Amino acid sequence: MLQSEKKSGEELLNEKIKNLTDINTANEARLKEKDDSIQKLEEIVKKLTDDNLKLAMELEQKKQEIEKISQDVKAQETAFKASAPQLQNIQNLENKVQELEKSLAEKNKEIATLKEQVAELKKFQEEMEKNGEKIKEAFKNEIKKGEIIVEHSVKKIQVVMMEQVLFRKSEISLTPQGEKVLKKVAAILKDVSDKEIFIVGHADSDPVKDPIIKKIFPTNWEFSVMRAVMVVRYLTEILDLKPSTLTAAGCSYYKPIMPETSEKNKSVNRRTEILIFPKFDKVAKKEEK
Repeated sequence: MLQSEKKSGEELLNEKIKNLTDINTANEARLKEKDDSIQKLEEIVKKLTDDNLKLAMELEQKKQEIEKISQDVKAQETAFKASAPQLQNIQNLENKVQELEKSLAEKNKEIATLKEQVAELKKFQEEMEKNGEKIKEAFKNEIKKGEIIVEHSVKKIQVVMMEQVLFRKSEISLTPQGEKVLKKVAAILKDVSDKEIFIVGHADSDPVKDPIIKKIFPTNWEFSVMRAVMVVRYLTEILDLKPSTLTAAGCSYYKPIMPETSEKNKSVNRRTEILIFPKFDKVAKKEEK
């Protein structure tokens, strides 16, 4: 019985030892798992620490970059503020250039218009010269005799006819010779375009003495004007020149060619002038421009 009890005690002891061994083995396994977990956690912590360090370094680098950018921005702001007047000057210059371009276009347009006007004026001037020469040729005999004076330029044609060419002394009616002379003049004037024709009568300083004539022409003003009117009427009514191109005027004896000191000089002053000008509302105004 004692042996049986002894055996049972040993078995119990061995069983306890085995249980303790199993427990210890299990604990060791759990400890190993814990150690492995701790190692993994330590590795994770190390990695996180390294990552944090790397991020901290990158953050510091970014801060430095931001600081540099901030300094650059401040420098650019300073430079921009300093260059603002220059930028304004550039804008002002661009505006000025636009104004000048616009002004240049307008001037070019004006120049083109003026060139057209100059060409037209030159054409008229050539026509004036040409017709002046025609009148000289038509009256070359009278010019040699001193009965007619013809002067011409690009601005006007002046035909001065002594009294005996158109009228008898103290009369206002045209002579047959005077009518022939005016026919020659009219034939040439019809070819002159855009013209103004002034017929101007001149008298001498002798007063009107004939009582009958004096009733009609109290002074040499009326007499000189009436001679001009007779020429205008013949040119328009008989020779068909346009009345709108003609003007009659008289100067009495106030614009003499020669001093009123002799009958010869007075006969020169008794004259009729035909003045041909460019039409004032067309060519003359263009020339003034």
